[in-house]
Amino acid sequence: MTETILIADSGGTKTDWCAITDGKRIFFETKSCHPTNWNEPFWHQLSDELEKYVDLASTVLYFFGAGCLNQENKTIAETEFKKMKLSKVRVKSDLHGAGYALFGKKDGVGIISGTGSVLFYWEKEQIVHRVGGKGHLEGDEGSGFYFGKILREKWRNNELSTEQKKSIPSEAKNVLMAQHLKDEKFDLASLSKLLGSNSRIFEDLHEENINCFMESHFDGGFPTQIALLGGYGYVNQSLWKSILSKRGIELTVVLDKPIVSLVEQLDSFVD
Repeated sequence: MTETILIADSGGTKTDWCAITDGKRIFFETKSCHPTNWNEPFWHQLSDELEKYVDLASTVLYFFGAGCLNQENKTIAETEFKKMKLSKVRVKSDLHGAGYALFGKKDGVGIISGTGSVLFYWEKEQIVHRVGGKGHLEGDEGSGFYFGKILREKWRNNELSTEQKKSIPSEAKNVLMAQHLKDEKFDLASLSKLLGSNSRIFEDLHEENINCFMESHFDGGFPTQIALLGGYGYVNQSLWKSILSKRGIELTVVLDKPIVSLVEQLDSFVD
């Protein structure tokens, strides 16, 4: 029986998967496997989804998931995946996935700048220090969410320029004007994408957002090099590079999503 290696990177928005069989790669997406989504119907549905792409009994799973730095969540995920009768299951946090994607077995300092944000230090294939990652209610500066938060505040306080006001599409205005958002974190994070090609007009807000990250996540000195991962960081990488450079930090690697790099770094974490 041919063995399949299945790699998963799961954040708060979705899960990216890659199934590798005899060198052939199949990439696909499913709903986020974040612990907030876990219940019996979720795991049954996920099992059915995976069976569309792989034979579970001959599949080795390497799962990197948000929330799985917590040992209790990690244990629950391992238990549920093992119920699917996978050949072997390995569960680690999405920060481990970021570490392998950005650095492989080398040491380094990484920033995740997506819907949320976090700064982490990667040594000997472990997360030795983490700053942030507490969720949008306690921070997430430098993220897509925090940009949306800044934009909404300036909108409500009438602090946007005339050009900026004219550049906000109707869908984004609906989010800004809503008194109650269905999912504040993701709705506000969507604003950066909704601005699309007009993002440059809001460069001052993006710069404020990134500077907030630098001020809140570093205590004391700065590392000489940093790698960056995440959709918000990827789109605004030129600003990140400029702001980091002013502090004597070289931006070495920029990735949109970890999954492709995780496939390339397979030898770093496969047993």
